[in-house]
Amino acid sequence: MDNLSISIGMMRKKAKNWATAVVLAVILATTAQAVRVGVVVTFPDGTTYTKCVVIEENASGYEIMQNSDLAIAWSSDPTWGHAMCGINNIGCPEDNCWCSSSYWGFYISTGGSWGYSPVGFDAGNVCWNGDWNSWDGHYCAQDGHMLGFAYGSYGTRPQSMSFNTVCQGTSGALGFGGSGLFTMNMNMPNETHANSPIEIKLTDSKRNKTVKKARVVVYDNKAGSSKIYNCRVDENGTARISLNKPGVYKMEIRADDYHTIQQDIEILEATTTTTTTTTTTTTTTTSTEATLPHISRTSIQTTTREITTTITEATTTTVIEDLNSITGMAAGYDKKTDENKITGNAVAYDDTNARGYVMLMSALILIGLLLTYFIFKG
Repeated sequence: MDNLSISIGMMRKKAKNWATAVVLAVILATTAQAVRVGVVVTFPDGTTYTKCVVIEENASGYEIMQNSDLAIAWSSDPTWGHAMCGINNIGCPEDNCWCSSSYWGFYISTGGSWGYSPVGFDAGNVCWNGDWNSWDGHYCAQDGHMLGFAYGSYGTRPQSMSFNTVCQGTSGALGFGGSGLFTMNMNMPNETHANSPIEIKLTDSKRNKTVKKARVVVYDNKAGSSKIYNCRVDENGTARISLNKPGVYKMEIRADDYHTIQQDIEILEATTTTTTTTTTTTTTTTSTEATLPHISRTSIQTTTREITTTITEATTTTVIEDLNSITGMAAGYDKKTDENKITGNAVAYDDTNARGYVMLMSALILIGLLLTYFIFKG
């Protein structure tokens, strides 16, 4: 019985040791499979994007680029695999991948200068063997390699960069809950200017969440790389930076459990806003009635009648005074009676010349008023 108990105890101890060994082997195997591949993309305007992608060893070129922060248009063919049509809206759309004679050239660096890739991103079932004269298989991720892209005709190369420059400070271990477990996606404007706020948005697209508590650090591009800007993102995963001098800077973004982002950013000259004021002089010819809206046809007619009455009364008075002068009217002359005679209230007084004079003056006044009315109306 004692021997049996000892044997069982030894078996349990061995089983425990084996289980521990298996777990350690899995961890070590997982860590060993994580490699770093530098990605360099040079755009037609001369700006260059860089990223150190941490991914499983032998992952395809397509998988590497899908882990970048770039918006890539791909076309797919069962035989030839994925073809890169455009990056960040530069190039051709996925449904017309060969729309231009310019294209995104695919280069590989295995530790030296750029070499034009003889293979594609994921065509075939085997990995490229590293022979520049071999067209078999597709590119597979290897630690220390660089993938470069440049848009233009054949021979247009991406900017020369070393692997250490792109992947400096980036751990190659995927780990379990440690630094570098997840990938941040960074969105920022394609064109940035001095003295203008630059908004940077950090997201975790795979887990559909924003990245919080990240730190954004900007260094100058001189020897020594001194720190010139430092901030943290807010609760919405947004950071806002502003640089007051144009030039090329290095930006580094770090967050717990995420791969570090290192990227060059170009700050252009500050934009100048010029405001031009144009004064337009408009000459408008309007009728008198439109210019003087308070003068209406009714008011003109009423005014005409009042003026006619006033002038008629004034003329009548003048005629009476003239007649009185002519007849040598005595002091006992009855003025009211003679006025009645002249105005027609008494038919006993008949002076044809006086009536003609009154009618002529009235006609002239009426003509003048009519002319005035039509002038106002026209």
